[in-house]
Amino acid sequence: MQAEHHSAKAGGTIREKEGAAIPFAFSLVGFALAALVASLVAAKSSGLIQAAAKTLAIIFASLAGALVGFCIPLIPVADGISGSALTAGILGTIGTIGGMTLAENLLDRLEQRR
Repeated sequence: MQAEHHSAKAGGTIREKEGAAIPFAFSLVGFALAALVASLVAAKSSGLIQAAAKTLAIIFASLAGALVGFCIPLIPVADGISGSALTAGILGTIGTIGGMTLAENLLDRLEQRR
């Protein structure tokens, strides 16, 4: 019993990590879909609505990328990189930059079709 409690402190059991990853996965899908919808609205509108939609698309894509970075340590296979706040921060930052880059590329492609 005590070993199981120690295991939960050290990084959590696989079952605990699976339970924590489910809300992150739903949030990730929600942010990605919101970024897509905002990108499509930006491509079909003009003026202030276009600027607001572009901003929202980049924000939602950045949040999705950050969640990907923070979810990597929750994967049971990736136990070697878990347990470090620095690692989670670095992965979250890389995910945020990746999300912004993908959103900008998507917006550019949608504008070219216009």
